[in-house]
Amino acid sequence: MIWRQMISQAIRSDPAWKNGDYPKDSPPKNWIKTAIPLSAIMTGSADQLQKQAPTRETAIDLVEDLEARGEAFDANDLLYAFESLADYDPAPKLNAIIKPMLTINFADDLTNPPELLHLPTASNYTEVMFPGGPASYGHMTLAHPAVGLLLSGLSCSASRTSADERSDRPSTGVLEDKQQSIPPGPIVTDLITL
Repeated sequence: MIWRQMISQAIRSDPAWKNGDYPKDSPPKNWIKTAIPLSAIMTGSADQLQKQAPTRETAIDLVEDLEARGEAFDANDLLYAFESLADYDPAPKLNAIIKPMLTINFADDLTNPPELLHLPTASNYTEVMFPGGPASYGHMTLAHPAVGLLLSGLSCSASRTSADERSDRPSTGVLEDKQQSIPPGPIVTDLITL
């Protein structure tokens, strides 16, 4: 939550933000220097960031590129996206879900650290944990096409399994079971074998 608060403060303290009532032709820009690189750190992985920017010069280039791409975001839209999640907590109602569930997370996800997740205790869910490593992208691993393909296979499998076919505890380690149906590729292969 600290990083979300930092992004909110960066936007709200930008002099050009004007309480959100800024002209569309001259939107605030100062917040981008804090919010966008911070988002890249929080949603990426240390391994991938190090690969992209192994030297001071490449790190400066990466930050400048992130800031340039950040200009595509509207300050109010981003502020709403971050602040609307401030009190979101689905945990108290998760056990009320009776349909099969699939929970997906990444071991190197700094945005939603696995050790801080409050997963359901019901027996109707399958937990998939992608290991961290050189082929993982932290929270953004989900955005990679090969991972999406893998997950679509998992969700189809989970939806075909009824809650009464499951044990008392959630199933885990599904990645090894799905290896046969996934087209080979560096990301998927590394994620499965790590």
